[in-house]
Amino acid sequence: TNGERVLVSTGECFKFSDPAVRFVEERDIEAVANLFRLNYSETYPAPEVYDGRWVKRSIYGEEVICLVIEENGEVLATGAVMLDYGDHNDQIGELARLVVHSERTGARLGSRIINALFEAAGENVEFAFGRTRTANTFSQEVMGRAGFAPVGFLPQYLPHSGTRESAIFVEKLHGNGAALRSDELPQVIPEIAPLAKHVLASMNLSRVLLVVNECPAYDDGMSYAVQPLDRASLARLLRIERGRLVEPLMFGSVSLEHGYYHIRRRNVAY
Repeated sequence: TNGERVLVSTGECFKFSDPAVRFVEERDIEAVANLFRLNYSETYPAPEVYDGRWVKRSIYGEEVICLVIEENGEVLATGAVMLDYGDHNDQIGELARLVVHSERTGARLGSRIINALFEAAGENVEFAFGRTRTANTFSQEVMGRAGFAPVGFLPQYLPHSGTRESAIFVEKLHGNGAALRSDELPQVIPEIAPLAKHVLASMNLSRVLLVVNECPAYDDGMSYAVQPLDRASLARLLRIERGRLVEPLMFGSVSLEHGYYHIRRRNVAY
């Protein structure tokens, strides 16, 4: 209540460093929709931001952290981090749905939202990324001030106003991301080595790579059978290693595929 959210593991309310920041609530549905209308009219490519589905998903889903900045009773900015628990994307957060009031662009609202998002994400995110349209210089500036570095260009990637626009891909290491990096050299094929070196340098990591000329996708000595998916085969698939997680089965309503930090927050035991 009152912009606070109870943490499941401790029963305590989360407090933001910025007193104007709080978690999104259902009463914000129209205010959030209005922010997107002020900036995009009705052309934002995710229509769920207009009808309330996005706000409800953010409140009741475990995979989204969505915040707003409210000052003097008016919602001036919103943004989200989208999480992906329990697979190879575990502890990766996507910065998304970032928008500020079009007449309040000098109040550093975007930077404040981004800082608060990763304050709330805490240990759940070790690598953060985002995408922005090449035409949206405001988002590029805000992400740059927040420490995001451009690492890629995606031509004709995002739908916008009945056409498609190119996008810039940005990223940053967060939390323990750098400390937990493997000591083994990354292996890449020659065609992507220049891009890989640029990405590593943007994260202040070593540009040293192991370039391999041949990298077979599958072991040619193996045979494979293709068959329809059923309940028995699905059970076996759930036991395939996913990132750091093996045998994602536990007692109770939480499984290892939810991700280590999600489980720790809930004080789950085997």
